[in-house]
Amino acid sequence: MRDDFTEDVKRILAARAGAVCSNPECRALTTGPQDDPAKAVNVGVAAHITSAAAGGPCYNRSFSPEERRHSDNGIWLCQNCAKLVDNDVARFPEALLRAWKTVAEHRARDSVGKTAPERAESESERKARGIRPWIGKSITLSQMNTVWTRRSPSGASGPPG
Repeated sequence: MRDDFTEDVKRILAARAGAVCSNPECRALTTGPQDDPAKAVNVGVAAHITSAAAGGPCYNRSFSPEERRHSDNGIWLCQNCAKLVDNDVARFPEALLRAWKTVAEHRARDSVGKTAPERAESESERKARGIRPWIGKSITLSQMNTVWTRRSPSGASGPPG
């Protein structure tokens, strides 16, 4: 039997992380609009830090079902990071996940009500910005012919040869 999170706990975990993956090397935004204006897409997961069921990764038999379902035992991750964490317990131990959660929640708390910092413009964005003013404009190409001359040691010039 799994001790799954309630919908309220899932919402709390997402909100406390700012709807951003708690893995500090990922930080993917996990929710956004769909084409349908009445819907949103979510790629975030309320993941258990210690497993929801016996036999799962990082199962802690000393936890009660209530402790397993509590938000203290959850972390908000994108689907990719959640899969990595579940499949590689040695690389992602409980202490690391708890540290990620703490850092993500502090970052989200400190960001509430503040303007997001401008991110650096990528090279492709810079090029697109440079091209945009020319879109739809007529451009005439012209070729300029240049005649090269070479000076002789005596100072006289003549055609290249």
